[in-house]
Amino acid sequence: VNNFYEVRNDKIVKHIYACNKQVAIVEVPPDGGTQPPPPTPTPAPAQTTNEVVYEDAEDGATLGWKAYTGSTITNSYENATQGQVIALSSSANSSAFTLKNEDGTLWNNSTEKVFSWDMNYKSNIFLRLMLDTNKGKKSIAYTTKTYNNTPDSKYIYITLDPTLKDGKWHSVTRDLQADISSIQPGIVINVVNYMEGYIGKDGGKLDNIKLSSPLPPPPVDAPTIPDEIIYEDAE
Repeated sequence: VNNFYEVRNDKIVKHIYACNKQVAIVEVPPDGGTQPPPPTPTPAPAQTTNEVVYEDAEDGATLGWKAYTGSTITNSYENATQGQVIALSSSANSSAFTLKNEDGTLWNNSTEKVFSWDMNYKSNIFLRLMLDTNKGKKSIAYTTKTYNNTPDSKYIYITLDPTLKDGKWHSVTRDLQADISSIQPGIVINVVNYMEGYIGKDGGKLDNIKLSSPLPPPPVDAPTIPDEIIYEDAE
């Protein structure tokens, strides 16, 4: 007896015979049974982010900032989009400033390693993060000025696009670990402690200074491909 098909309850079923004996009745998929139906893809969950904001200036204060000789730090209103910002100025060619926690303590951040900030500068920017690493104290500086990196130095420099100093607002995001590894492979950041910077006579403005870390999406269960449906195996 040859295998044959019939329609049952609006579904096609196949009668399978072996040695003139019916051995199974199976439902035939719409594609004729050549392949099991493909699983419906499950979209990956959106990636979420942990972040610590060290300054968004919206409190109108400058807590956590320290101005060194020649530099001035104020909290001022910029516009409806940017809101409050930190305005930096200097009476010298280069004056230093630092940003720590509001109470003056170190950030002591061992989790977030992505550094981002908004900036509005007309001259060279220089922002440096002070780090604890597996090789001791290090710092990584982001600047529109070119510096030479030397092997094993505790000072690491990343050159930014010089068009950032055009007097307009820009948002910058940098992966600290990736940047430091590109200059000194093998260095692992353990802790980010605080930010240091230098400002020239043209001044500059900063906002939304934060560290973040993207979280991997939770695991997605693999979709199950349905097996064939056996209505009768006649055993």
